[in-house]
Formats: sequence, C-alpha cells, structure tokens
Amino acid sequence: MLTETMGGEITLRSTPRKGSTFRIRLFLPEVANPRALPAVHDRVIGYLGPRRAILIADDEPMHRDLLAELLAPLGFAVVAAATGTECLARAEEQAPI
Repeated sequence: MLTETMGGEITLRSTPRKGSTFRIRLFLPEVANPRALPAVHDRVIGYLGPRRAILIADDEPMHRDLLAELLAPLGFAVVAAATGTECLARAEEQAPI
C-alpha cells in the first residue's frame, strides 16, 4: 500500500496470456544538505565459487547499466534484456545459472 504522505503512485497494466507491468513512482524530496558517507572498510571485490551468469531484465537502460556495472567487476557474466520477449530469448541462448 502506498500512502499519500510518501507522494507517488502505483499502476498496473495487464493483458491475459501476455503479462503484466507494474510501475511504481515515488516523488521524494531533494536532500538539501546531504551528509558524507563514512568510509567503507569491507569492500566487496568478488566471490568464491564458480563464475555465474546473471540475466538482467529491465525496460530502463539506466537500470540495466547500473546493475551490470555493479555485478561485472565482481566476476559475474552479465546478460541484459530490455523486454520480456528478449529476456526469454537471452535465457535460451545464454542459459544463465
């Protein structure tokens, strides 16, 4: 449930046998005087175990790019898709695990 005090909206578009799209928009205030974050001492630089492929599906290029930029340096093979159809095709081609 989205309350009025948060300022935002949730919409749903659904087509039987085709899928659904949920969109959430939050209207948040700008931070006037942001505080500096403390230094991070335990930086994540990778993981142990077999290399994994991750399939990122999002219709917003900036969202896909952000996730890819975070995951690729950790050793993940990143595969991206912009639509549900493209996601299914990439999953068949790449077989992410």
